[in-house]
Amino acid sequence: MVLVLGTLARAAVQERGIASGGAASPGPPVRLGAVDAIIQQAIADHNIPGAVLVVGHDGKIIYRKAYGERSLEPRREAMTVDTIFDMASLTQVIATTTAVM
Repeated sequence: MVLVLGTLARAAVQERGIASGGAASPGPPVRLGAVDAIIQQAIADHNIPGAVLVVGHDGKIIYRKAYGERSLEPRREAMTVDTIFDMASLTQVIATTTAVM
């Protein structure tokens, strides 16, 4: 999923003209709508409770959006763009996958 998001984000940056040195147009890039749909579908399929997408280019954030919920128990809390994720859980997956390969 990270690869898909990265690819779509890169395409959106290029579409906006930023990658080629052009000025950014106002509003989110059109292709980020595809990323929205992917994340919203993952939430609807109960694969993830929520996510935060941040797209940066040249040291600037060009798109930031929160989806779904960051907490389900003991009470539901909406995801916010300032939610901080614990990356330790990703280390296990990445290290195991790399070792198996």
